[in-house]
Amino acid sequence: MLDIKDLIIFTKDSEDITNALQELLEALSERVESELKNRIDWLEEENKRLQDNLETMEEENEALNERVEELEEENNELSQELENIKEELEEIEDLATQITEKASWIR
Repeated sequence: MLDIKDLIIFTKDSEDITNALQELLEALSERVESELKNRIDWLEEENKRLQDNLETMEEENEALNERVEELEEENNELSQELENIKEELEEIEDLATQITEKASWIR
């Protein structure tokens, strides 16, 4: 059986334990809050870095798309020029054939 003296000591020990647990809980809460703040800061920095990279890539992609359009235009122009040269070559071959035929008649 507990007497009053034991009860006072038990109550005092319980109070100390409660205070120690409260201090531990506060310390853990502060640490968790600090860790979470650090993590949030890091994530925000990482997000900013990734956003900057995305913007850079979008700008590069736009520049590449413009270059592709320029090259396609140039390719179309060269294809048309090649087609014109082929037509001129056919005309020259036709003239050469006609000249050869007329030359054979002259002989």
